[in-house]
Amino acid sequence: MKDILSELSKVNRPGMNELIKFLVSSDYFSAPASRGYHLNVVGGLAKHHWNVFKELCDIKHSICQSADNDSIRICALLHDICKVNFFKVERGGDPLLFGSIKITIDDQEPLGHGEKSVIVLQRYIKLTTDEALAIRWHMGAWDAVGDTSRRCLNQALDRCALLRGLMLADQMATFKEK
Repeated sequence: MKDILSELSKVNRPGMNELIKFLVSSDYFSAPASRGYHLNVVGGLAKHHWNVFKELCDIKHSICQSADNDSIRICALLHDICKVNFFKVERGGDPLLFGSIKITIDDQEPLGHGEKSVIVLQRYIKLTTDEALAIRWHMGAWDAVGDTSRRCLNQALDRCALLRGLMLADQMATFKEK
């Protein structure tokens, strides 16, 4: 938690303090990263964001060297903010299964995945076009349904190195977390 807050506090952007307060008051640091794919444990979302941040920092110079440090922090540490207050986590009832949890989805704002993350972030901070593209399309083809979506994804990939970096870092972190 301290590492993520420390990195986000380095971002010089109006509204960042309010965004950090939102994160601290939400389930950002206790929510799972997924229901069943990766880091489906208490605290998994923050851990996933930190893992993506480390991966993106490692590949920045080869994939998206023009991205500034604020963009790297925002995209890596907040790309899945759509999952804040999204899951309902219940402890298992069997004493032999200590620590087991049941995760269900309780989406109060069904706006999509990348789209929702962009919308939530822009309630607090203004994103650059590259940040919005990277966060919107970080799921790549997993989130591109239909000809229009695939065309938009391909255009975004052609013009936004930050997207290519975030997409790769997200995949690298996710597959290490399984």
